[in-house]
Amino acid sequence: MQIESIISIALDDLFVSYPHARDFFLHLGICEIDSHLSAYQLIEGLPDTSLEDCGLDRTQMLGHFSEFVLGMESIRNSSKHKLDSLTIIGGYDKDGKPETAGRPCAPVMLSL
Repeated sequence: MQIESIISIALDDLFVSYPHARDFFLHLGICEIDSHLSAYQLIEGLPDTSLEDCGLDRTQMLGHFSEFVLGMESIRNSSKHKLDSLTIIGGYDKDGKPETAGRPCAPVMLSL
């Protein structure tokens, strides 16, 4: 997807394909998201105080948002970032004795 599409598509449509896109706003403290708006419209409608709290202007926020979405999608599609297996190993019990248990977990499809 191109940057122009990312910032102009309705957020509810964008969140279906890129669920991590919502996290961008939530981590900046922007919790009230009208998902019928595009990212451009949402950011343009933010009060100046919200932007000041984030330390960004509107242009910077749009740029960071599109870079975030594209970067996360690149990671999701990269084969070198896939989890093939996971084994949970024992630590120490309450008495400080080592636990010998290990539990392998089956591979699963993780979504970012």
